[in-house]
Amino acid sequence: MPDIQEARLSTEGGLKYALVEGYPRGGITLNGPTSAQEVYRIAATDLEDFLAEIMPPMEIIDDRVVIPPLRPLPGAPLLMPSKVSFEPFNLSLPCDPFGNDTNAPDGTYCDDIRLTIDYETGINSNEEQDRDDADPETFLERNIRSSMEILSIPSSGTVVARGDITNPNEQGSDAWYEFEKANAQTVKTPQPDIRMMVCINEFNFRWKRVLRPHWQNIFGTMGTVNAAAYPWLLNAPAGTVLFLGVSGSQEFQNAGSRVVVKPWSLELRFAHKQINANGSIYSWNHVYDPSPGVGKFVTVFRRGTSGGTGAVMHNPSNFNALFAAGPVL
Repeated sequence: MPDIQEARLSTEGGLKYALVEGYPRGGITLNGPTSAQEVYRIAATDLEDFLAEIMPPMEIIDDRVVIPPLRPLPGAPLLMPSKVSFEPFNLSLPCDPFGNDTNAPDGTYCDDIRLTIDYETGINSNEEQDRDDADPETFLERNIRSSMEILSIPSSGTVVARGDITNPNEQGSDAWYEFEKANAQTVKTPQPDIRMMVCINEFNFRWKRVLRPHWQNIFGTMGTVNAAAYPWLLNAPAGTVLFLGVSGSQEFQNAGSRVVVKPWSLELRFAHKQINANGSIYSWNHVYDPSPGVGKFVTVFRRGTSGGTGAVMHNPSNFNALFAAGPVL
């Protein structure tokens, strides 16, 4: 085998390699990802440096976890490595890329490695440059789904109309509603089943590689509502988003044989409820008051210790405090 150090191709870091015959190869899926594969011949002694250049390990810089950019397919910056595998270039011999058997006789091990790199469509990200701790949108992965809540309304706070109109095609128009309101009557049946469907938007935010979560802030914010409208919560009005809680797991990242960081991967869950009625917005701190002459949503306060007015059911909180760095444990 010729000396791989004489190869014409090299990485930005100066590592020499030869592209194996028949590569690169790849494919395009309609309305799906593009994939590609390269196979290199490299020196076994360069394996660790190649792995570190293709998929750099996490670093801790200024007490932050930083993910350096990946090495894309040369000439195709939107194809990012998804998997790297290796084996002896000569499969009739073993290889010793990590130098474990230093006293082996010459010819015991294959000097070269066959390095296979699989690529998929992706966008490279240098988190040291792209992340802004003051803007959660730069580091959160967001997901939203809608569900329903059933609100039972006692009949004492309602009136009903007979449900007809001269022109049925006008149903749902302003004229239809005005006609129905003018002909509304008190409920005749003793306990009708009156239900109002309320839409709930469930937000899930995945926050990866969190070195020091501020658990005190996270636990203290559970069960509270947003004190302001935040862009990362799609500017939902203040008081309409309830922080439900957190789940997560701790990751272990290796660089060679040593653990370099132990970041957390967290998922934060929120529920957005917004009832638009009578020109106002009602949510988690409101209930429907069916008292005669009221018949509308009202704010509920808990009793204070001295018998006066206390706090609302769900106190407001600064949700941005969830992303503050916690104390060193």
